[in-house]
Order: sequence, then structure tokens, then C-alpha cells
Amino acid sequence: MIVINETECTGCGSCVEICHEHCMAVVEGTVRINYQLCSTCTQCIAICPEQALSWNHVPAVAFDETRLPSPEQLDELFKERRSIRFYTTAKIDRPLLEEIISYGIYAPTHNFELRAIAVDDEKIIEEFDRIVLQFVSKIYMAFYRLKIASSLARMFRLPGEYLRDKPKLEAALQRGCAFRHPAAMVFIVGDKRIPLSEASA
Repeated sequence: MIVINETECTGCGSCVEICHEHCMAVVEGTVRINYQLCSTCTQCIAICPEQALSWNHVPAVAFDETRLPSPEQLDELFKERRSIRFYTTAKIDRPLLEEIISYGIYAPTHNFELRAIAVDDEKIIEEFDRIVLQFVSKIYMAFYRLKIASSLARMFRLPGEYLRDKPKLEAALQRGCAFRHPAAMVFIVGDKRIPLSEASA
């Protein structure tokens, strides 16, 4: 829940202006929120120049503008972005892994129950890979090895994705693993009833 520190709020209205739900208003010099309309996007927290708004009383932290990248650096970063196809066998320190995951909280979402399970235990990763590979094998057998399935695919002119999936599945079965042995896996959980543990992942 968005919380207002009334002693810090100057009533400048920056948060009211940015609020896309139109649930905020300046009343007698202080911001008021209609929580029934609030989607808790937290944009108001980010824009407040006084850090007078917070999420559940967790203080907002001001940006250090000296650490922001230049336009030229951003341009280079975006152009060099690549998907990772192969992984090294190096382990990731748990604190670094948790720091990387923590950046995910800044991604916009309307699901506020999301939590992350970080799995870096090699045995659990290998077991997960085994289960996924088993599933891949069943999909391949059902949709590509059986002649009737291939005939139906041609008959109904299934989209190109059907044809593109075949070599991907074959490559995984040939190398004997679904993934190329990543050092860690992160599972995003959106249900509070699911235990937050590696075993539940």
C-alpha cells in the first residue's frame, strides 16, 4: 500500500499529475489517495521530489544522477544486447544472484503477489532438466514421430512455428539436456499458497 508521510509532503502535486488511475488529489496542501482506485503502480513514489511517499513504510531512496548512463552508453548497451545461448560452468555467488533478482521488482506488473525462488543447487537443476527433457521427448513423439500427427499438420497447414519447433526439440534430445546447464534458475511464483522454497520449485 502507498503510504504518505504528511510531514514530508509539500503538496506539490507531482504524484497527482503522473497518476494514471486518477486516484490522488491534493487536499488542504496534502496528498490524499483513494485506495479503491489505486493500482499501486508506484510511479508516484518514483516521482516524489521529497521522498514523501513509500511502499508499506519502506523509505524511498533518491536516485544518484551521477551514476546514470549517458545517452551514448545506453545506445551502445541496447545495440549490444544478445540472448544468452551458452553458459559458463562458473557458479554465481548467492548474494549477487539475489541482487540481480531484486532488480526485477522494478518491472511493471499488476500482480503484487509475485515472489522469486532462486535455485542454484546443481542436483535440483539436474533433476529439473531431466523432467523437462522427459516432457520434450513426449511432445516430440506425439507431434513429430507419429506419421498421423505429421499428416494432420500438413493437412491443416499448421503455422511455421510447428516446423520451427521440430529441430529445437531434436537438438535437445540429441545433446541429452533441455538446458545447457545454467549456474542458476529463477522461478517466478504468483501464488502465496505455494511454499517459497527450492523444493517447491
